[in-house]
Amino acid sequence: MGAAQSTPAAAAGDLLDAAQRGDEVRLAALLGTDAAPAAQADVAGLLNAADDNGRTPLTLLVRSELSAEAKATWVRRIAALGATVDRPDRREWTALHYAADRGADRRRLARASASWTPG
Repeated sequence: MGAAQSTPAAAAGDLLDAAQRGDEVRLAALLGTDAAPAAQADVAGLLNAADDNGRTPLTLLVRSELSAEAKATWVRRIAALGATVDRPDRREWTALHYAADRGADRRRLARASASWTPG
């Protein structure tokens, strides 16, 4: 189909980069929006892709400069699409560790992830 096609590795790289930059336009293009969600089967392989440090799109997103509200929206979307929310990186840190380190409200992030229950 031409240049518009993307390999899975390129799409995963695009998602990792968009998450790291907090690029909501590219995130929406890759993952869909509330009005036009991506099919879970279409993005399943991308959600748990990791960079050389083991950071997933979710981890990179939490570390981005997006507002807390925007992060919560994207965390919900990524979790709903089937991302592993408690996957550690090479430092053995999860997205929740990074969120807490950045001063995020852990309960808000936990509610957004929908798969972690605070102790």
